[in-house]
Amino acid sequence: MPGINVRGRHLLYRQFDFQLELSRGASCIASCQTDESLRQEVQSTVLSFLETHGPASLEMFRDVLAVKLSARGRRDAAMYVASYPVQPQATV
Repeated sequence: MPGINVRGRHLLYRQFDFQLELSRGASCIASCQTDESLRQEVQSTVLSFLETHGPASLEMFRDVLAVKLSARGRRDAAMYVASYPVQPQATV
């Protein structure tokens, strides 16, 4: 694919592995209207992904999800997702 760097090409291929989670997560997160609902939905999406796929691919999923959110015009949500810890903190 001309014009796409190696990381971009890898992200493009990996999005097919998680298409269901990416579509659902991007849709739900993009529809959030408050910062609190955004935080809750990102956490829910990440936890759901971890239950299904485990932690090995979480960083890649997070990166592709951020790209999808940016494409939907939600750069704020994309930046939040991109900075979300790959090792989610346990809640007490």
